[in-house]
Amino acid sequence: MNPDRFELRHAGGLYWLLDVSQEGPEYKRPVAINAVGADIYIMIKEGKNKEEIITQLMNKYEADEKSIRDDVENFMNILTEAVSEKKKG
Repeated sequence: MNPDRFELRHAGGLYWLLDVSQEGPEYKRPVAINAVGADIYIMIKEGKNKEEIITQLMNKYEADEKSIRDDVENFMNILTEAVSEKKKG
């Protein structure tokens, strides 16, 4: 997954990932994410690996490793699905 394919925006109280690689008339809807998702995306863009992201989020949110690991894995699945939908269309 290439993080440069997306841009992060904040509007209406949510964070949005916009697929900036779209070409042609087909429109790919932005993906709505929460603040944790935005943090994960920013760290991916900074080149941090999954374990670094988990450690930083555990410290920031004072949450247990399993919850954070689940959040990170779910977020990465969301990005993978967003990219896959683009390829199917």
